[in-house]
Amino acid sequence: MVCVGVGELAIRLATARMVVEDLKRGASVEQAALNGINEVKELSRRGDISILVLDKYGNAASATTEEQKTYYVMDASMSTPNERKCLVL
Repeated sequence: MVCVGVGELAIRLATARMVVEDLKRGASVEQAALNGINEVKELSRRGDISILVLDKYGNAASATTEEQKTYYVMDASMSTPNERKCLVL
């Protein structure tokens, strides 16, 4: 789990911990990432933040407050990284 952007908001909300708790309760990586972004946006509309979530099965998702952001995923079965669009809330 990685948070980048306006770190003060992520620290204040313990965003990483909230996302991990969502995963423990059975949320998908996509839903956990979106929930984390939503919590930050509810606190403040200033600044941008992105969250990258990886679960214990290797599933990855990223959510962001910015348009057109991407992230890359690669595992041992891939010869090159796979570019994916971030979910935008």
